[in-house]
Amino acid sequence: MVGFWADGKMMKGKWIFPNGGFYEGQFDHNQPKGNGTWKFGNGNHVSGEYIQTILPSEDEEKMDITLAWVSRR
Repeated sequence: MVGFWADGKMMKGKWIFPNGGFYEGQFDHNQPKGNGTWKFGNGNHVSGEYIQTILPSEDEEKMDITLAWVSRR
């Protein structure tokens, strides 16, 4: 991970994966969140606002995770 760090946390930058894919954009607590671009190893890509929400589950051993993109035009 390379980019702008504050208080030991990535704020904006690029996270490169072994398969050649990457995420480049905003981060929150070292996780992709906000405006950015995912490029996958197969060449596909998506850009927009990345939102991740973790909600409590009725099953105490699990969490419900919602991932969503708000695409740019």
